[in-house]
Amino acid sequence: MSKPLTPKQRAFVAAWIENGGNGTQAAFQALGCRTPNCGASCASRMLKNAKVREEIERLCRRASLGPERWAEVLANAMEAETELVIGPGEVVKQPDHRIRLKAVDLTARLMDAYPRGESRHEHEHRHLHIEVSEPIEVMRFRVIHGRAPTERELEELTQSITPPRDPE
Repeated sequence: MSKPLTPKQRAFVAAWIENGGNGTQAAFQALGCRTPNCGASCASRMLKNAKVREEIERLCRRASLGPERWAEVLANAMEAETELVIGPGEVVKQPDHRIRLKAVDLTARLMDAYPRGESRHEHEHRHLHIEVSEPIEVMRFRVIHGRAPTERELEELTQSITPPRDPE
């Protein structure tokens, strides 16, 4: 028979269930982590432990917190409304977009709909180096075309900038 959970593992599982599945928060509560990185790291390590996962699954089954229940709660959250009292006896219902968007985000995460990369924060940067001393038309050209104008294009741009002189 496998060894029982340690007191820290039991405390982590209890905190994880209590806060609705937030591992970092559970690590703060149960393991004494003080920084987000430490909390996320400890939570990840705990949730990779087979005994911890089995205990979480057992408690979820006992509380009827399976995929069917999650789907029901998410469906209700996507229709969330708030009630506003606008006068004596007058109540108006409005969509609660904050809760609805959070439900959509959670559903997308569960369905693995977000693109994955090596890092969620990696993306390509494109920089345009624009000199402020240039005329606005030249800067506009750089922004629109993503490059500096050629000599011919620069000449055309500068000719369109300089107003024709009146013959005296």
